[in-house]
Amino acid sequence: MDGDHRSGHALIIGTISQGCLVRIHSRCLYGDALESHDCDCGPQLAASLDMMQVEGAGVLIYLEQEGRGAGLVAKGRGYHLSQQALLDSFESYVQLGYPEDARQYDGAAAMLKALALSEIRLLTNNPEKVRTLRDAGLSVRQVPLRILPGNDRVNDYLAAKRERRGHELPQSWWTYRAASRLSSAGGVVAFAASCGVIAELMTPSTVFGLDRVIPAVLGLLVGRWGFTRTRLLKAKIRLVCATLLSPSSRGEQLAAVDPVLEPADATEGIGLCSLPSAIIAGGTMS
Repeated sequence: MDGDHRSGHALIIGTISQGCLVRIHSRCLYGDALESHDCDCGPQLAASLDMMQVEGAGVLIYLEQEGRGAGLVAKGRGYHLSQQALLDSFESYVQLGYPEDARQYDGAAAMLKALALSEIRLLTNNPEKVRTLRDAGLSVRQVPLRILPGNDRVNDYLAAKRERRGHELPQSWWTYRAASRLSSAGGVVAFAASCGVIAELMTPSTVFGLDRVIPAVLGLLVGRWGFTRTRLLKAKIRLVCATLLSPSSRGEQLAAVDPVLEPADATEGIGLCSLPSAIIAGGTMS
């Protein structure tokens, strides 16, 4: 129900166990569904699901806390004021009489306990999520979720989250941009090479220009296959890097456990949008 911070849903992917990946995600219509370029919500959700697919298991808790708990109308008003007055969304909320962030995560902690999880790896940059879950008695290892800002608006939004809410985000993204460009270049080279190899292997034919059409079609198919694998590879690299960046040295009741999941083969018979063995548990978390 609108205004009830306990309302949400849990998507259980695969067979979960202690130390599995968990993403607590507040609903964002603009980012999740409309692919807004003003926030990083949609890319964070997609990256989290990719990493869970790579591991073969995980939990997504999707909370009905649109607009940082203030609601969709408040969010729209905040966006409008931000654009008109050149303010960050936190300052816009304050000027409109809303709290900077009214989200609560007690319901998410209750859902994780209901799933018999006491030790998790939490995909987040938000220290408030970590604190709430630890206060509820869960052993949490924070796994940073760094999404490269696609434009200046997102970059400013991430800077505001870092400065006003203490989100653990880098001040400079140049290393992430360099890595992203290298991976993109690798994908282009792989696609071009696949087309060239297929063209060389095929017997030239002049009927309807099939010596040109067929290699191109097969190259596109191979390129699409390679893109899918590249996306999963990126998710695996992101997960490894995030684990290395995990602030485990800070203590605060961190779980001193390694992942106990047996990594599943996430590339066989699994589409990026189809999650096998998934159980959806919805309703009010209490």
